[in-house]
Amino acid sequence: MLTCNNLSLNRGNKNIFSNLGFSLQNGACLIVKGSNGSGKTSLLKTIATILKPQKGEIFFNEINIESALDEYCYLTEYIGHEEALDEDLTILENLKFWAEIYNTGLIITAAIRTFALEEAADLPVKKISKGMKRKVILSKLLLSHAKIWLLDEPLVNLDSLGIETLHNIISAKCSQGGIVIISTNQETKLKTPLTLEIEDYKYESNSSSDEA
Repeated sequence: MLTCNNLSLNRGNKNIFSNLGFSLQNGACLIVKGSNGSGKTSLLKTIATILKPQKGEIFFNEINIESALDEYCYLTEYIGHEEALDEDLTILENLKFWAEIYNTGLIITAAIRTFALEEAADLPVKKISKGMKRKVILSKLLLSHAKIWLLDEPLVNLDSLGIETLHNIISAKCSQGGIVIISTNQETKLKTPLTLEIEDYKYESNSSSDEA
């Protein structure tokens, strides 16, 4: 179970969100919605411990993450909307780098096949399309041991096959008891996801604040 309790985040004098809370059972999928710059990314980064809230607590399996931070971070995978690839390495070399970190080298081939990257696996990342780069980044999910996936605008630049593949691995993750949180305003084919409107958790006086 993942619980966010009364989270509040400010950047400078701007309120990003206030008194935000929810609780997700194992196997849940939550879609965070809101206009561009509304704070969706900041919420995911807060849950990923990249940003520290001014107020509130996060619990995983009823344990405050501050008391078990290393374990929580190991069990959490954040995929941002910015590419995090070594452009000079090939697709395969990037995946091998991540697999060494997670000690999951035996499933690299499966990750490549899942996103249909076989024919491009030996190409330098700088020579592939944005859509293919997105698939490489998302392949990282299959290599990690994370129980919680935090996906910031994961559908951007994906073709229809990539979107279908992503939906399939998210559904599989949830069926295995994982927790998935997605920020997107695009329609998805995910079954019975929960939704959270980020703009419901802003001070009215700062409702037009830009996301950091």
